[in-house]
Amino acid sequence: MSRRVALPADHRRLTLAPGRPDNITNALAFVQRTLDAWTGGARPHAPDARRTYDDIVLVVCELVANACAHTSGPTGLDLDLDPAGGRVVVAVTDTGPGSLRAGGPYKPGLPYGRGLDIVERLAARWGHDPVPDDGKTVWADLPAPPLTGPGAPGSPTRPSLP
Repeated sequence: MSRRVALPADHRRLTLAPGRPDNITNALAFVQRTLDAWTGGARPHAPDARRTYDDIVLVVCELVANACAHTSGPTGLDLDLDPAGGRVVVAVTDTGPGSLRAGGPYKPGLPYGRGLDIVERLAARWGHDPVPDDGKTVWADLPAPPLTGPGAPGSPTRPSLP
C-alpha cells in the first residue's frame, strides 16, 4: 500500500540530519508552522478541528521519536495535503531497515513501546515503504484540519515556508 497522495495540493518537506539532538524539536516546529499556515495561523477552537490538528502533531512526534530511538535518525519529514480528499499524509524517512508492526506485547510500567499503537489508532491507515540505498519511510494518513488560512492551497496570499 503506497503512502503517496496522487496529486497533493501542497507538499512540504523538512530535511533532517541523523544523530541531531534537535530533530524532534525541529520537526514539531515545522509541522506546527505548516498546520498554522493551512488553518489560519492558530489552533482551531472547535473540539473536532482541534483534535484533528493535535492528532497530526502527535503522529509526527511519534514517528520522528521512533526514528531517533530505533535508527541512526530521521533524514526527512514530508507533509502532503489533499484538501479534496480531506486528508494529510505525514511521512518520516529514516536510515533503518526492517519492518514495523503495532500491537506488540503490553508491558505495564514501561514508559515506551506504544508509539505505533497510537499511530494505528489515530491514522486512517499507516505503513512503511523501503527506501533505495537502505532505509524506510514510515507514513500515516490522517484527516485534514479545516483549511482556512492564507497558507491553504488556492489562497491568493499563500506565504512560503522556510
